[in-house]
Amino acid sequence: MAASGRSWPPSTAVDRLLDDVSDIWAAAVVVARKPHGRYDIQYTDATGNIERDVEFSELRLRCLDAVEPSSLESKEADEPGRNASVASSE
Repeated sequence: MAASGRSWPPSTAVDRLLDDVSDIWAAAVVVARKPHGRYDIQYTDATGNIERDVEFSELRLRCLDAVEPSSLESKEADEPGRNASVASSE
């Protein structure tokens, strides 16, 4: 079990800390829970790379309500009249 008393089973959606100074996180999924609070994860981007032995402290539970920026752009384009008010105010 992880040091915090929590652990995540395989297929749990998580974020992996890539840069703590800039607060950059990458979406991933737990592939395996390992001893001493470590995990194997698979990134959900196009590469699908697997990273092994990631420390629990470098992961956070992924908010399932989060939406990828690319899907926001496509939703905005699909909403009729959304860009009309922007164009008319210029």
